[in-house]
Amino acid sequence: MGTLESYSCNKCDYSADISGGPDMGMLVKTDTFICLNCNEVVDVVTEYCIDETPDESSIGKCPECNSSKYLKKWDNKKRPCPKCDGKLKKSFIRMTEWD
Repeated sequence: MGTLESYSCNKCDYSADISGGPDMGMLVKTDTFICLNCNEVVDVVTEYCIDETPDESSIGKCPECNSSKYLKKWDNKKRPCPKCDGKLKKSFIRMTEWD
């Protein structure tokens, strides 16, 4: 079971439910990136934790646009908003099964 945290921008109405960094569920490992194509903060599959890989084509790709060339590691210390020059602040934490 992975952890999702809700983040909201302090300057615009952008929000995202993300792990906020490296995370691991029962099936996959993820990390948080900004997709410069989608202008979204997203959790990206980095590795499968099972012997049978159902779909390796999703590893290292944005879940929104399915591209890997626009991904930039999200800095959880600076927490930049992908839409403006604001900072994403953690709203709350919830446990959820995301894989």
